Amino acid sequence: MDPTNSRAYDAGRTLNVILTGWTHALGTRQPHAVKAAALLLAQIREVREQDWAPDLKQELHDSLTDCRRAVDRSGPRIFAGICPTEEDGKECGTPVYAPQGKPEAKCQTCGSTWDVSEWRERALTAAGPATGTPAELSRMLSDPITLEALPQGTIRQWVNRGKLTPIGYRGAKPVYHVRKVRNLWDRSKAATIARAERRLENAA
Repeated sequence: MDPTNSRAYDAGRTLNVILTGWTHALGTRQPHAVKAAALLLAQIREVREQDWAPDLKQELHDSLTDCRRAVDRSGPRIFAGICPTEEDGKECGTPVYAPQGKPEAKCQTCGSTWDVSEWRERALTAAGPATGTPAELSRMLSDPITLEALPQGTIRQWVNRGKLTPIGYRGAKPVYHVRKVRNLWDRSKAATIARAERRLENAA
């Protein structure tokens, strides 16, 4: 027997109840979620005029969020940046993570969508003075698009070799400057490329 995702099953049932229930408010009985959703969409202008429209919007938002979380079995998510969207003069400020290989990241707070590569570059430049533990730095600096990853173990090797020293502690965990770790990684990658080129030249 195939394993059952009970959380996804419950989330789906809840969404079905919400969709079919609100079609009743329009005076139509529709037992299936897909047809109920199509009906609500087709009569969206009428729906917007109802005093219960805000309740429907909130219930759908919460239910769809539960559905996404229940079925989200994607790979590890990598730090894409801090959401800069401004509303009423205030920055959203939500940390946003993107699935590996995906070109866009979506803020779960305000719903804004951003190009990951461009956004990450701006975010990491701005985050230069910031600090993080090896685990946090690995998530921040690894690239979800190119899948180029900076393992925590590499950062700890730099520490053991004296190339990197903590600038403070968060509880018992040492933290390091984002910019310093990124610079070390850039130099390490450049050295690796140079060694590969020399090997090719010697083999020619």
